[in-house]
Amino acid sequence: MKKKISSVVAGVCLVILQTACGGGGGPAAPTAPLASSPSPSPSPVVVGPIDRALVGRWVGILSGSLGPAELVMQLDADGSGWFEGTGRYCRAVGNWGVSGSGFTAQGSDCTGTVVTMVAPASSTSMTGTWTATSGRRGEFSATRD
Repeated sequence: MKKKISSVVAGVCLVILQTACGGGGGPAAPTAPLASSPSPSPSPVVVGPIDRALVGRWVGILSGSLGPAELVMQLDADGSGWFEGTGRYCRAVGNWGVSGSGFTAQGSDCTGTVVTMVAPASSTSMTGTWTATSGRRGEFSATRD
């Protein structure tokens, strides 16, 4: 019962954040959730096979229509992962993979907006672009933590 109540409370908190994350009037502006906030779990999307050399935590910067921010990205060995920026960006949870020499990560953020990150794959640093189904877009650069 406690787990169900916690899930309901977390869901209500995410709905409250929706306006800040782009679900309300004015400019869409995702807000970074608290570290303990659960993120939505999207349906699995196959984005390519896993390159074990990329598994781990990545840190860097991102920029775009919501301004500059620090970036943290976690790529797990099972192909799942998450990425989030500070400030007006919220966490996106989904999957990642490599096809040819291209890295792709795709996940749903706190509003259900699908965010896709693409870059040439590298085991030490990646620089690429991100796009969202909301129409927002930008660039990112990250290195292994």
